[in-house]
Amino acid sequence: MHAVVKARRFRRAAVLLAALAAVSALAFAESGGASAASSGVTLPHLKFPITNFVSYTDGSSGAANPKLSPVLVGWSNNQGGQVLVGPTATQGAALAAEWINQHADGIDGHPLKLVDCEIPNTEAEGTTCGDKFAATKGLEAIAFGGLAVGADTLEAVVSPKIPIFIGVSVSPSDDTNPNTYMFGGGSTQISWPYGTFEKTVLHATTAASVFPDEAGYTGPAAAEVQADEAEGITATTVGLDPNATDYVGALEAAGVSKDSVLSLNGTPAACVEVANALKTLGVPGTHVVASPLCLAAAVKQALGNYPDWYYSSAQDNLAAGRPEVKAYYKLLASYGQSASDQDPWYCTAFSEILTAAQFMNSIAKQKGFAALSPSAVNSAAKEWRGPFVLGQPKIDCGEYAKVPASCSDQQAFYYYNGTTFKLASVTKSDPSGWAQPPPSLLPGAG
Repeated sequence: MHAVVKARRFRRAAVLLAALAAVSALAFAESGGASAASSGVTLPHLKFPITNFVSYTDGSSGAANPKLSPVLVGWSNNQGGQVLVGPTATQGAALAAEWINQHADGIDGHPLKLVDCEIPNTEAEGTTCGDKFAATKGLEAIAFGGLAVGADTLEAVVSPKIPIFIGVSVSPSDDTNPNTYMFGGGSTQISWPYGTFEKTVLHATTAASVFPDEAGYTGPAAAEVQADEAEGITATTVGLDPNATDYVGALEAAGVSKDSVLSLNGTPAACVEVANALKTLGVPGTHVVASPLCLAAAVKQALGNYPDWYYSSAQDNLAAGRPEVKAYYKLLASYGQSASDQDPWYCTAFSEILTAAQFMNSIAKQKGFAALSPSAVNSAAKEWRGPFVLGQPKIDCGEYAKVPASCSDQQAFYYYNGTTFKLASVTKSDPSGWAQPPPSLLPGAG
């Protein structure tokens, strides 16, 4: 059992037809594509990794025609107030739309335009954004950034009529919301690989999950503890005052220096303060596994460099030597955005908008631009099998029956040595380095 430092919110077919279906599924899995039989649209058949971003969007080289009517996609993020989970996601989404319009012919030649509505502080503000999106004529889909507060009320207004796309979810309401697709996974599913990594690679026997005790962080912390326990690790959760500026006392009182491993999730400010506290307490960097949120440019700026820790990532953007990451870094450099190379929210939002463009381009090219509608986009999304550009190679939306919106459950883990990120989650059983949840938490287990 784990100790909790603080209380927290926490289809029948004949044999032959089944065999044929299995063969078809295998063919699609190997190609990385999907045939959207229900929508009459075939999505691109692509193999992981993705280095040609124009092909990924099913677009064409060149610029969109600014004289044509724009294709509208709603965008919402927690920003401009006290709730800051992934503020840089908005920048990543904006760059994706700009790049698509300048280099991938927009959406069948039409410019892609994001209809922005930020939620700064409260859940009720989600209703305002929901009303705005519902009233926007021609809106084909909605995309979320790090939306920990306001997602529930926004979804209550627009769902199931308008599909919602999410890079990585940070709100429990997303898990079962109809016509919602968490491309990079739900916060619980992509937190579970922490237990696998901490057991198989770090050989941990005890662990502490440290986080600011506020929306967006409590769920992942609980999931990490669940995964640790599934691997036989004694685990605790350590909720920190999000308004505090010195965590030495709280961490010392929690006894984190005695644990085999400490996992950290939080805002850039929290990452900085925890880093300073751990240095004071003498906790080795090799004992820390941090969320990629600690790779925001603000952390590096405040500390002079990223801490020498292990880092998780549901995105591929830390593996600088991989061809798809080289292509991504080159793209960012061309826009003067190299400082965001390692930023997870910037990357996942960029990938999210490119994926939405793929669905819409495939519909417009194969059925005509007039066929674009939220219903058509949703039908194409239901058949998507990935891969997710700059994300996980294995995509299976709905594989978790209780979390049908989740499309993935993998994380890669890297160690930062002060200059480079080295993939650390390669094992004999998983040479790809993409760690999965503990066996007992996988779909169908138990």
